[in-house]
Amino acid sequence: MHWFTVSSYFKRSIRLLAGQRGSETAIDLGSLRVVFEILKTDKRSNNTAVIRVYNLSDKTKSLLDKKNTVVTLSAGYEQGLGTGVIFSGDISDIQSERNGADIITVLELSDGTTVIKDKTVSIAMAGTVSPKDALKKIADSIGLPINISGTISAKSYQSGFASYGAPMEAINKICRKIGFSYSVENGVLNLWKNTDGKKEQVLYLTPSTGLIGKPEKIQIDKQNGWSVKALLSPLITPAGRVKVKSDAVSGLIRVKSVKHSGDTHGGDWTSTAEAVIVS
Repeated sequence: MHWFTVSSYFKRSIRLLAGQRGSETAIDLGSLRVVFEILKTDKRSNNTAVIRVYNLSDKTKSLLDKKNTVVTLSAGYEQGLGTGVIFSGDISDIQSERNGADIITVLELSDGTTVIKDKTVSIAMAGTVSPKDALKKIADSIGLPINISGTISAKSYQSGFASYGAPMEAINKICRKIGFSYSVENGVLNLWKNTDGKKEQVLYLTPSTGLIGKPEKIQIDKQNGWSVKALLSPLITPAGRVKVKSDAVSGLIRVKSVKHSGDTHGGDWTSTAEAVIVS
């Protein structure tokens, strides 16, 4: 287990890339004013983002309006926990609005839309097949990297594994067998044990390491939980774990959802997590 601490945050950094799926080239819009709000959850529904970009050229707008355009937003504080991808997904809608002299392009994004709607799988694996191998085969067939957190202890399929149709139906079937949950996040198929959540890294939050204010008690799916606000960190992810130390609550929490938000022209960039106590 790794703990991450930071004594100060400064020098924000942002990179907003847009390009065609599968292309090796992309345009960087990060030099313009960008306002973003991203919502991610540990549920199987899509993660979403609304990104507002100010005063784009007509040429750039037309590029964004093409089919299969993928947008990737990386942001964070260079000193401290650093920067990283906080959203990568497809443009589901694009509109323009005016605010005084500014023309704002509003991008509505969805993570995993193409995979869920446009892909199918046709898999037939003979002999003894482990759930892990079946999951890797599905991920490979839909072109997604896979990240499995935790050990899969369920028995193998003794008479082979086959699946035809929507990939998420096949993943649902395996997850029920092995006691795991999953989501598509930033173009990666993530799976984790229902009882544990992700185990790769634990962020340590205190008032001196980015925690903002005091965590507040809330209800999450009929459970007691906490709303925790901090300076933006790409390490706060659904099903991830955070170690919190404050006057209100201290201990390990598991993130159920997180909202990343910010404006390149003002204010702090923040991550607000809704989480339940682990220990």
